Amino acid sequence: MKLATFKTQDGGAPTIGGLVGDRLIDLAEASNGALPPAMIEFLEQGDAATQLARRLLDEADAAGAAGYAPGDVELMSPVPRPGKIIHTSCNFDAHLEEPVQGPDGEQTWIYPSRSECDNCHTPEAGGALGLRVQQLNGPFDYTGADGPTRLNQLTALSGAGYLESPVSPDMR
Repeated sequence: MKLATFKTQDGGAPTIGGLVGDRLIDLAEASNGALPPAMIEFLEQGDAATQLARRLLDEADAAGAAGYAPGDVELMSPVPRPGKIIHTSCNFDAHLEEPVQGPDGEQTWIYPSRSECDNCHTPEAGGALGLRVQQLNGPFDYTGADGPTRLNQLTALSGAGYLESPVSPDMR
């Protein structure tokens, strides 16, 4: 099941949808309000919401429901304003170079030591990556529909709506 947060091009309010083929089905609408329009609330409802969403999408697929075409919606951040940003080892280019493949095809993974992790996961940030860490507060190459773009990651996070306050140059 693939979920998205979107709003219609005619200025509709953000809502959550599920992908059926190449169409988005508005899950709040399809459930007659049983599912919330906000992704965080949906996720907080747990298995019951997930099962209902899966059933509604299966029914929409079987009925050939029209849904919204990609050009009729504006995709938004899947989870607007998440409580945490959690990363995996492949979020940063340097970590992508860590797996080493031997001649027999076996991969050896190199895990950072605790002290290496503590360089970015600071106590001030509660062990999570803080917004002043080097990986986030620097230029990054993003690839989008308009081609590659180089942006400061804090500026990009702010522009995508992840941060409550806009990023000013003195914060970078």
